[in-house]
Amino acid sequence: MGTIKKVFAILALVGGLGMAALLLPGKIVDFENNLPDAYAYVTSIVYSSEAWAGTFDKYPEGLADMASLGISTNVDAALELEVVEGNRLDGRIWWQGSCAFNGLYSGLLLDGYIKLGGSSAEVVIREIVGGHSEEIAHGLLNIDGIMIRFSEFPVSLGLNESAIAKNPEPVRLEDWPNLYCG
Repeated sequence: MGTIKKVFAILALVGGLGMAALLLPGKIVDFENNLPDAYAYVTSIVYSSEAWAGTFDKYPEGLADMASLGISTNVDAALELEVVEGNRLDGRIWWQGSCAFNGLYSGLLLDGYIKLGGSSAEVVIREIVGGHSEEIAHGLLNIDGIMIRFSEFPVSLGLNESAIAKNPEPVRLEDWPNLYCG
C-alpha cells in the first residue's frame, strides 16, 4: 500500500505542476497588462501627483474664502503644471520679471522632480534661446493642500516666500495680461 500512495502523490505533484505550467502564461499576461495601472496608482500615492497638476495663481476664482488661504506674493505669479512619468513636473511659469530674460514669450519653461512624499519639488526655470535650452534658475516648490510656496530661487527673481493657490477654474493662457514680451 505504501507504494500506491507514493505513486499517487507523485502523480498529483506532476499533475499540479502541469496545471500551474499551463496557467502560468495567462498569469504573466495578466500581470503585464495590469503593471502600468499598478505603477501609476502607486506613484500617484507616493508623489501626490494629483495635487501638483493644474493651474496655480494669485487669484483662484471660485473659492469661497480666499483670505484664509494666506496667499502672499510680492509678484503676480502663475504656474501651469503637468505631472508626467510619475514624479516629473513639466509646465510653465509667469511673473512680472519673466520678460527680463530676452524671450519673446513671457511664460518660461519649468521642469523638475517631485520629491518622495510629494510635499516638495526641485524645479528648474528654462528659456529657449537660439534653439537651445538655457537654465535661468533652480528652486524649490512646496505644496500644502492647494497652496504652493516658492523657496530657494535666486533673490533677484523675487519669487521666494510667495504663495499661490490651485485655481479650481483654471485660467486660460489668453487670460494672462502679458503673454508676449516687448
